[in-house]
Amino acid sequence: MGSFNFGIETKTYSVGIYLSKKNNITAKWKIELGNQDSLQKFYKHINFTVKDKKKKLSKALTSYQNKKLPNGDGKKHALEVMRRFYKEKGHFTFGEVGREIVKTGRSFDIAGRYLKYFCENGVIEKKKRGEYTFRENNRT
Repeated sequence: MGSFNFGIETKTYSVGIYLSKKNNITAKWKIELGNQDSLQKFYKHINFTVKDKKKKLSKALTSYQNKKLPNGDGKKHALEVMRRFYKEKGHFTFGEVGREIVKTGRSFDIAGRYLKYFCENGVIEKKKRGEYTFRENNRT
């Protein structure tokens, strides 16, 4: 994982090398910003020069604003969502939990924090990438 001078967490991928219209060899890269903090730092310190990209990034950042919930209510809601999917199909995914959380006005990425919290506290376990289930003693 790379890092710019601004503390922005990134992953960089080579997309390919090709000839440009002017017959120059050029490389195409993809840069992924790892989290909301990195997106905000990129927006503040670097940003895009293309207006449409600036607008798209700004829109993405405003979608991350979280509603404040009393302590523990967010985790309680996430756990209810996980239990509902578990009862329906015997497991639940990061995407399913994230989409339900977004419906309440919170950000999609907070689902990952809840999943990590419940894994670390022995409530759920990861079966494979993005798929989780409840541990034996927490299945009710």
